[in-house]
Amino acid sequence: MSATPLVRRLRLMVWGVAFAGMGYLLWRYESVRLPADGCSPLVELEPGASLLLDKSPGALHEDQIVLFRPPGEALLLGRVATLPASAPPEYWARLGAGEVWIESGLPGCPSPDSRVLGPISPEFIEGRVLLWWGPSEAAEGGAR
Repeated sequence: MSATPLVRRLRLMVWGVAFAGMGYLLWRYESVRLPADGCSPLVELEPGASLLLDKSPGALHEDQIVLFRPPGEALLLGRVATLPASAPPEYWARLGAGEVWIESGLPGCPSPDSRVLGPISPEFIEGRVLLWWGPSEAAEGGAR
């Protein structure tokens, strides 16, 4: 029994939509692993943890974890924060539309953040961290 032309066309359309959806997911999301031999500037992320990034995050909000790459720097990890009242007046004057204040929280793991670099422009945001799982769970296939 052969499929009718309508069924064949529907099947082809379903496959086309499925492949387009997979292409979109691959374009938008990325998996990244933190270096296992370093330190993490955020307490909830262990060295060697794997991260799922949204590479097109849109508007960022306070307490979201992001990867960012300022000019002349390596890829950095931090948390979106509000601009503190103690920030220098030039930071308040320079804070443009869409710019965010990013801080890293662990004193034992120095990492440049907005306290050193100033407000971070949206074009330097590589992605927003959606999920993470630690190195021990990643080896066993678990998630956090």
